[in-house]
Amino acid sequence: MRFKSVFIVLLFWQPLASAQTDETFRVITVSGTVEHVKLNRPLQLGDRIQLTDPLTFRSKSAYAIVISPKTGRKTIRGVPDTSPRELKVLLESFFKADERSTASRGGKNEYWGELNETLRDTVLLLGDAKITLRAEYVNLNPPAVVMAYYKGRDGKAVDKIVSLGQSVCLNQLCLFGSADFTTKVLVEYYPQEKGSSDLPGSGELIGYFFPRYVDEIQLEKEVHIITETLQDRPGNDIRMEIKKYIKSRLGNVEDSNLDAWLGNRKILLP
Repeated sequence: MRFKSVFIVLLFWQPLASAQTDETFRVITVSGTVEHVKLNRPLQLGDRIQLTDPLTFRSKSAYAIVISPKTGRKTIRGVPDTSPRELKVLLESFFKADERSTASRGGKNEYWGELNETLRDTVLLLGDAKITLRAEYVNLNPPAVVMAYYKGRDGKAVDKIVSLGQSVCLNQLCLFGSADFTTKVLVEYYPQEKGSSDLPGSGELIGYFFPRYVDEIQLEKEVHIITETLQDRPGNDIRMEIKKYIKSRLGNVEDSNLDAWLGNRKILLP
């Protein structure tokens, strides 16, 4: 009787254990050399890998970002040596936990706080690099303006009006007048344009950050892996995953700029 019970347990356990190793991950990004042992070649964007597939990280700085519908996105980094390890072992031992998402908030003070929190450190700017400020919280009707301040190539202080209607233009031409120069910028809001002639810091802070511009063709390929893998999830969940992925690799990204880019590229429509 006892043997029969053990046999039944094993009978049901075996397919369950098999199912746990059948999960398929897609590769979004690889930095450095990570080899797929079975395929005998470096891991590439879009590759499908199983939990039992062994991988070899050729340097301590190499990392890979993978995603599956069940587990979500994981970053594997800090592998200490070149020993081949199965994906499931790498995920258990060397994955970097993703940052938690921040729930949307309401109210003027909360909006400004969220804007300041986003437009700091490094900010990825996509497409036309415009961000749209919410009219109920920021009135950009004349004579109100948004100003950008920075040090030019010669080290001299530069100030520019960067508001266009209800948007703020942050591409390299709007900010620097050239596509081959980038530096940290201070962006402030002034209800009256004449107030912008005061010293920088006298307006209401929008952001203080280093603008970043990247190869958007490559980024689009990476984002498509996320949307294809998570296609059965609600659109807002996919959008949040894209935003977290960008933040983990490239810097903060502002919501209106991200939404416009996803829509214009027909990656994720509203």
